[in-house]
Amino acid sequence: MLAWAWLNVMAPITGSLTSSILSALPPSSFIPPGSTLGLLGGGQLARMTALAARPLGYRVHLFDPDPRAPAAPVCEKVWRAEFTDHAALKEFGRSVDVATLEFENIPAAALQAVEKHAPVRPHWSVLHVSQHREREKCWLRDHGFPCAPFQV
Repeated sequence: MLAWAWLNVMAPITGSLTSSILSALPPSSFIPPGSTLGLLGGGQLARMTALAARPLGYRVHLFDPDPRAPAAPVCEKVWRAEFTDHAALKEFGRSVDVATLEFENIPAAALQAVEKHAPVRPHWSVLHVSQHREREKCWLRDHGFPCAPFQV
């Protein structure tokens, strides 16, 4: 998630390089009010997202194993299952129009499972890279981003 945000911030600075990276990603589209947003992870950021989305006409579904997830009371539907429960992830994915994640420690495989049924942003591959320091550094270096020398 941090890498995704970094790309968006760096777009004006890195120009065509970032444009080529972003153009390789699935096209985004308008998500009309009345759609159901899926949140993977139910912490404070998910709660703030749900509170902001509901007055705009969006329904919000939550997937989080924590029975005390802060976002749960403000979401229309909550799945309390582990991020490794592919049956629950499938059901969740089928219930939403688009999904996103609240924090970067969700297994990339969970995003892949949801993505079979609904678009997930950021794409699971961004999470896969950003969750591993070596992959992240190599990806940045290989794509021409400034990177301090490192050794693995």
